[in-house]
Amino acid sequence: MAEAFRLPIIEDELLTHTQFGLTQLEQVITKHQQAQHLMLAGHEPDFSRLMSAVIGDGELQIDHGGIGRISLKSIRPPSGTLVWLLTSDGGIK
Repeated sequence: MAEAFRLPIIEDELLTHTQFGLTQLEQVITKHQQAQHLMLAGHEPDFSRLMSAVIGDGELQIDHGGIGRISLKSIRPPSGTLVWLLTSDGGIK
């Protein structure tokens, strides 16, 4: 996606750890606080758990290849609202 929008790709070592959670998300956001927008890629089941935690511990299941947008209201702790979820087959939830 970054290439399609001609945006730089920055790989952060924090994203390579297993069990990526709210603490690591807060660290990534703080590290890149000058950015207006962040796009993170991850793997299941960590990504669904992380997004669920950020939106208030709801149950969210992201399909492989799916993406979602969360509008953050707070960084410490990370919390926000799910704006949209796009499934790998092109459906919107």
